[in-house]
Amino acid sequence: MNYLGVDYGQKNIGLAIAVKGIISPIGTFPNRPNIYATILSLIEEYQITHIAIGITPSKNNPQIKKFAQSLKSRFNLDLTFVDENTTTRQAQEYLVQNQHPKSTAPDAIAAAIILSRIII
Repeated sequence: MNYLGVDYGQKNIGLAIAVKGIISPIGTFPNRPNIYATILSLIEEYQITHIAIGITPSKNNPQIKKFAQSLKSRFNLDLTFVDENTTTRQAQEYLVQNQHPKSTAPDAIAAAIILSRIII
């Protein structure tokens, strides 16, 4: 199975892929209607069969649930919610430890961490 990992945010969406068990952050994209074209391109290019979307279990998350439903209805792929607690903090720590510029968005790294929680 090949996976697409999603770190959903009101402003930005982080995307990562897992192909044959190898997880790679793809990028951080503005949360705009054209995100679906980006996601479709990744699904086709990497033969994605499953989407993993981060969610914080302690919150209601109506926007994430609405986005997830939209992904499911548009692409007809299996979708799993994954606990995303601490993923952004872990991503920020990773960026600091690896001396990335402060302007580097952690969202794609967070999406990769989300995937690692179900792949490994």
